[in-house]
Amino acid sequence: MRIWLGTIGEPWPTDSKNPRLLRTGVMALHYARGGDEVVWFNDTFDAPRKRHRFAIGTMLQAEPRLTLIGLHGSGYARNVSLARIRYHRQLANEFTRLAEPMQPPDAIVASMPPLELAEAMMRYGQAHNVPVVTDIRDLWPDIWVEVAPRPLWPFAKALLKPYYNSLARIVAGSSAISGVSELAVDWALSAGHRARNPFDGILPLAYEPPVLTPDEIARASAFWSAQGIVENGHDLVVCYFGVLSRRYEFEPVFRALELMSAQERSRVRIVICGAGEAEAGMRSRLDPEGRIQMPGWMDAAQIEVLKRRAHVGLLPYPSSQDYVQLLPNKVFDYLTGGLPILTSLKGNVANLVTGNGVGWLYENNDAADLKRHLVRLEEDRAGVTKAAEKCVALAARYSAKKIYDDFRARLVAIIESGRAP
Repeated sequence: MRIWLGTIGEPWPTDSKNPRLLRTGVMALHYARGGDEVVWFNDTFDAPRKRHRFAIGTMLQAEPRLTLIGLHGSGYARNVSLARIRYHRQLANEFTRLAEPMQPPDAIVASMPPLELAEAMMRYGQAHNVPVVTDIRDLWPDIWVEVAPRPLWPFAKALLKPYYNSLARIVAGSSAISGVSELAVDWALSAGHRARNPFDGILPLAYEPPVLTPDEIARASAFWSAQGIVENGHDLVVCYFGVLSRRYEFEPVFRALELMSAQERSRVRIVICGAGEAEAGMRSRLDPEGRIQMPGWMDAAQIEVLKRRAHVGLLPYPSSQDYVQLLPNKVFDYLTGGLPILTSLKGNVANLVTGNGVGWLYENNDAADLKRHLVRLEEDRAGVTKAAEKCVALAARYSAKKIYDDFRARLVAIIESGRAP
């Protein structure tokens, strides 16, 4: 089967010797190594670090059956900006230009957002009689409305009407809608004003730990030991790795440590890995005692070793409409690493975490409540260990092989049904 994948903003398999791949990266390798011919349309812009991988559009043969096409645009400095909107339009135009002379695939899986690229892929499917599954990963443009003060939401929605119209066209014109949760699928179908068909449904997040060599493990282990993060240490180690976005609630993390007594602080260590627009402001808040560490962007080996040495994974996300209805990748990163989750995110994540005994929920933007949880967890190491054991059992349900094999079977059924856009 020839499959086209359209997802921007994820690491490329060629980024480093052993990059930490996300949803589409794992899917692309799984299908290519299983015998499918896979073309992945990504972008050349490294969004978390706000820099280009390549100066122009690029095509790479990552593996014998996996072709990477890097769509190129001008990039952007701020996530919420006109420059980002312009960038997404550039990528959609680049896809249309590059795809037209290529041999059409048997199926297309287009991630949304961005709306512009998802609509361009849907229109390509219509023009070439190719089934298109649009995979809902974030609730655009609803999340843009939430950036505005609540009294201005009606005006924001009116201003964003062209994007709501685009979303409706994408949903109505797709062969099927998938999403990381049933709520995400229902949200999209409602926006597209259509009933569910037999092929609409959840595509759960899946995670596949990287295969590390002894040398990579040794290098990463030495790195963390030098940082004071050691095996079987006395401190409660709480970790976060990923994008440092201004949307996330990092300020209560710094404030929670300030509320602790010196003795309480001496037994807790928080490690925040990553890069992003909030990084500079966060570094200005680092405490002189070094109880919060920010070592920067980590590779796959460093993250895997950190997960083995940490005790708790931190998920300081806002309980906004989009996050409440979705399940972020990081949840499954933590679960597969045996890390119980300490989160402020209500909705699907809170239900998963508390319902399965794999973590704890604190109140959004409440430093005192977060401080209370950190102190209690440091004192109850047996409870943390018990939650970690449940994480491993729960993670087994989210095998990448099972989830992506099931989804491939759905693609085959869509193709055989003749259900093109």
